Amino acid sequence: LYAQKGVDVLIEQYYRAYKKDESIPKLLLVGDGAERDKLEQLVADRGLSAKIEFLGKITDDNVLKGIFESSYICISPKQAGLSVLKSMAYGVPFVTIENAITGGEIFNIENGVTGLVLEDENKIKDVILDCATNGDYYNEMGIKAREFYYKNRTMKQMVGVFDKAIQYVLTH
Repeated sequence: LYAQKGVDVLIEQYYRAYKKDESIPKLLLVGDGAERDKLEQLVADRGLSAKIEFLGKITDDNVLKGIFESSYICISPKQAGLSVLKSMAYGVPFVTIENAITGGEIFNIENGVTGLVLEDENKIKDVILDCATNGDYYNEMGIKAREFYYKNRTMKQMVGVFDKAIQYVLTH
């Protein structure tokens, strides 16, 4: 949990969604870091301690699998890194904003098909509200995200691309 990810933005957008519909799904935050105390205080200040749960750092793939399987979406407002592919591998669409920090992982998201790339952070509230009433849409998107991952982005496939590049360089 560090500032560049925009978790504070996510909490604020969740708060705005909650003000419109208190039955929205619970928000689970995975990770630790320098921002955790500040973020927990923000959650408490907004009266959301019963709706937002801090799970801490989790590296066990079996535990992560359970979390992803119970999730409609994975949201990282300002950073679209390796968690994009992790989320897709578990069949969960990834949601971020179009100017998010990325090493290129954001380009794996086909907007509206395998995830969402939003114009700005204020749209996150709408996505959260939509999850509460349109879960099938996000489940279907997750199925497509997983299909994309297994068709195009497994480790074996990515290593194969590097191998082809190296072979090309060696023969030309």
